[in-house]
Amino acid sequence: MLIGYLLSTIHTFALALGFSSLWARSRILSRAPIEGEKILDSALLADNLWGLSAILWIGTGIPRAFLGFEKGTDFYLSNPYFLGKMLLLGAILILELWPMGTLVHWRLMKAKGKGLDMSLAISFARIGYIQMALLIGMVCLATAVTRLM
Repeated sequence: MLIGYLLSTIHTFALALGFSSLWARSRILSRAPIEGEKILDSALLADNLWGLSAILWIGTGIPRAFLGFEKGTDFYLSNPYFLGKMLLLGAILILELWPMGTLVHWRLMKAKGKGLDMSLAISFARIGYIQMALLIGMVCLATAVTRLM
């Protein structure tokens, strides 16, 4: 019972951390056309927090859904709202592939003291805003999982 409570609490905290860090990363990256590389450290910090939130979210979501700490695997896999939520999560993760790969590259280039091409930053900011909309959809579906089934 206590473990389920802790997993649920961390899972919810991860949502708040994820949304706010993604918002911060997107806002910071949207300033790149004006400020250039000056925004990089702040963007990378926000990106680290976004990554931490993903680890917490997935790391607590799997045991909650599939290891018996909540309503059980059968409940979740037969729930269309849960399946929709997982579809949105998949879309968020797919959208993250391009920014994630580029931000890793930027980290490596920065460590080597090389200049960066920040022209993609505005695209990554836009992707982040799309991901935020998908996160809102996930929250709506998560509520539906518990209230409408």
